[in-house]
Amino acid sequence: MYRQQYIRYVIILFVVISLEIFSSSGIEKQFGDDSVKVKLQRCIELALDYYPDHKVYELYLKTAEEELSQTKWSWLNSVTLNWRYYPASEDKSQNEILPSLGVGLSVNIGSILTTPSKVTEAEQSVLIAKNSIVSKRNYLIAEVKRRFFRYVQNLEMLNVHSVSLDNAELMYELVAYKYENGEVGLEEYTKYSGLFQDAKENFVKSRGDYMWAKSSLEELTGYDMEAL
Repeated sequence: MYRQQYIRYVIILFVVISLEIFSSSGIEKQFGDDSVKVKLQRCIELALDYYPDHKVYELYLKTAEEELSQTKWSWLNSVTLNWRYYPASEDKSQNEILPSLGVGLSVNIGSILTTPSKVTEAEQSVLIAKNSIVSKRNYLIAEVKRRFFRYVQNLEMLNVHSVSLDNAELMYELVAYKYENGEVGLEEYTKYSGLFQDAKENFVKSRGDYMWAKSSLEELTGYDMEAL
């Protein structure tokens, strides 16, 4: 009788302590409101700095701006300036004794007239590149948020199943001990053995979901979340 009361007391005490530990170290404490905002903002900054697609669109914008600058001055290519220098003649019988300079100017009017339309097209290319960056940035931020909160959710579930596994293992060991001493029957032993196996399966699945969510977020940030 004393042993059974002692075992019940140990079980109750362990469950209470486990719940208290989980409550103090669960997702509310581990990821408080301020902590979530800081970590989320850090993930967004890392993604914007790291993710290759975002850099590609920035290069598109830089190229479009350079092409616009060149197009604005392309009208100069339609203007040709020719010059020729005539040195002084030593033959006094010729009229041209002093040196002279001949200058010729040719202008391609058709090319100059098409320059405004080319500038407009280049400006539109710059605008498209800017809008693409904004669109990609907004998408990337939204995707980081989605993956971040899924990561936090899976971490919380992993903590829940970790505590559940510890409790199920303790209960199984206690029932197994009582079964070996003939204090409980096979049905009771089988019940807690099954609960322990279910807890292990749930923990393994939860750990897999957490690792998948973690790697999915790290794909965007390029940074180990556990070191963040």
